[in-house]
Amino acid sequence: MALLTLLGCGNRLLAAALLRKSADERVESLAATDVTSSSDAAHPLTQWYTHLRSNAAKALLTAESQVIRAMAEALPRSLTGKRRHSANTSKKLKGA
Repeated sequence: MALLTLLGCGNRLLAAALLRKSADERVESLAATDVTSSSDAAHPLTQWYTHLRSNAAKALLTAESQVIRAMAEALPRSLTGKRRHSANTSKKLKGA
């Protein structure tokens, strides 16, 4: 959705905000992955598997959130594909 916003209307700030919102939602969903011990009578293998899946889900959500934030920071300023050269680079090229 964020990339479509960037492509459709060229609004980089809105696209970055959408990406950050998505990252925030993943962080908020970490609370839902907390293991609640449903029963002390549950089989130890069941408890271990539940704990393992919960830890894997937390790691995945954390990594996704970090990647999405990095994408928000890396959004291009322009979609033309042309890179802007600094004044110093232009002077160096002319003097060579």
